[in-house]
Formats: sequence, structure tokens, C-alpha cells
Amino acid sequence: MAHPVMSRTEVCTLVWDLAEPLAEHMGLLLVDVTYTGHTLRVTLDRAGGGVRLQEVEAFHRALEPSLDNLDPIPASYTLEVSSPGAERPLRTERDYRIFAGRSVRIQMTEVVEGRRVWEGQLVGLVDGVVWLVAEGGTVGVALKDISSTRLN
Repeated sequence: MAHPVMSRTEVCTLVWDLAEPLAEHMGLLLVDVTYTGHTLRVTLDRAGGGVRLQEVEAFHRALEPSLDNLDPIPASYTLEVSSPGAERPLRTERDYRIFAGRSVRIQMTEVVEGRRVWEGQLVGLVDGVVWLVAEGGTVGVALKDISSTRLN
């Protein structure tokens, strides 16, 4: 039976839904799923950082059979499982809670208080607003207006 062709976004959503419970079961956090070119990349972390190579390999071995069974990508592709590195992106509301207190760099979709980029210490996320202590005091920016956030 032929599978319907899925968009890259649909593939990432399906893989996220498959990978997140597996990551949680292994005591890890799913950070990101991207599908570009012929590469499906799954990024893992641990609250506080520090995913070990053995954990990355074990996750890869556990996820691969499920992906082969579902076959969401009709062409051949490479599955890469990795840790996010020092400049870890923050993607979910959970990330903003876990990494409160850490130094971050926020790129905005629009200018906020005369700036498109904010750097400072992340306070947290409350009611859809990300709070950080930056030069000149505490600032709140709407999560919906953030294009990217990375740990510094």
C-alpha cells in the first residue's frame, strides 16, 4: 500500500510524537526534530545538560525500528541523533521553565522596546510571556513574538 506523501512539518510532528515518550522513558528531553535534505535529525538533552554518547546511541537504536515500521519518509534518509551543544535552542514552554536562571540570547520577530535581540538571564515563562533580566532591568517579551532563543 502506498503511503501518502507527508510534508516535512508532518514528518517532524510524527517523529516528535514518537520520540518524546521514548526520550522521557530514558530520562532525556527531546529538544528538536528537523528534517532537511535527506537527514532526519533528533536532538536530545537532559535537564541541566550532559547527554552521554551511550545515551545518544541507545536512543538511536530504540527509535530506528519504530521509524522503519512507520516508514514516514518514502526516500532513503539518514537518522542523526545528537545533543544540542553549548548554544542549545529553547523551543518549548518546558525549556523556558527548565533553563530559568541561565543566560540566553533571544531573537525577536519584531522590534520590542527598540531592540530585535535581547540577551540576559532568563527568569522564566509566565502566561505566554518570557521574562529576562537584561541591561536596564527586567523585560517581558511575548513567546509568540520570539523567532529563536538559545542558551549563551
